[in-house]
Amino acid sequence: MLNEILDKQIKNNSIFNVYIVEGSLEDAKKQCLLFTQTIFNRKDVENLVNIVKPENNNISIDNIRNLSKLVYESPIKYDYNIFIIEDAGLMKVEAQNALLKTLEELPGYSIVFMTIDNRYKLLNTIISRSQIINIFDKKDIDFESETFKNLIYLLNKAFEGNYYIINKEKNLIKDLSENRNEVLKIMTQIYSDAIFKVNNTKNLRYNAIIKKMSKISNLSLEEMIRKNEEFKSLLKVNINFQLIVEKIILDLIEKYKKVR
Repeated sequence: MLNEILDKQIKNNSIFNVYIVEGSLEDAKKQCLLFTQTIFNRKDVENLVNIVKPENNNISIDNIRNLSKLVYESPIKYDYNIFIIEDAGLMKVEAQNALLKTLEELPGYSIVFMTIDNRYKLLNTIISRSQIINIFDKKDIDFESETFKNLIYLLNKAFEGNYYIINKEKNLIKDLSENRNEVLKIMTQIYSDAIFKVNNTKNLRYNAIIKKMSKISNLSLEEMIRKNEEFKSLLKVNINFQLIVEKIILDLIEKYKKVR
C-alpha cells in the first residue's frame, strides 16, 4: 500500500520534486515504485525509472553527475522523470554536494527519490530541501525483549542523573553487547521519535522515554543520531560495545541535565 502522505499528495496534485524515503531499504524502494505506478497508471514501471545503485558500497560523484545530466531531459510519454538513489547514505560528502547543486536547479518535471535507513547520513542542506517519508514500523521493536527492557531501565537511570549506573550495571551493559545492532536500532528510533514528539505506541514505557527525551533540543538529538551511525561503523572493527553503551548513557545524562 502506498504511504498515506504520498497518496494524498498525488490526489491533491501537490507532489514534491525531492523525497527522502526513510525505512528499510527494500520497503523504501517499494514505496518509490508504488508512487511511480500510481502517477503513471501502470504496473510495469521499473524500465521507466532511472535507478542509481551503489557500487562497492559507494555512490560516486560520477554517478551523481550522470544523474544530473538526465534530470534535464524532458519526459516523452509521461509528465515526470523518476529517479531513485538507492541507499543514499553511501554517497560521500563530495557526491552529496554535487547532488545538492542538482536539487537546487531541479526542473519541475523531474522527481528524485532517495532511499535510506537514516536521513541523518545526508547533509542537512539536502534534508531541508526534501519531503521526508518515514516508513519505519515500530513493530520491528520487540517491546517484550530483554534487550528493550534493559535498555529502557538504563535510560531511565540516565534521566535521573545516576552516573553510578555505569559501574553498578556492568553485567547488564555486557548483556546488551550481545545484541548491539538491536540496541543501536532502538536508540535511533527513540531519538527520531523524540525529535518529532511521536509517542503513539501502545507501550507506555516507550512513550514515557520519548516524552523525557523530547525535552532535549532537536539539534542535540540529531547529533546523537549521527553518533549512532558512527557507532554502527565502528562495529565492523570489533570495538568494545560496552564502551559505546557507556558513552550513550553518559552523553544522555549530560544533555538531559541541561533541560531538567
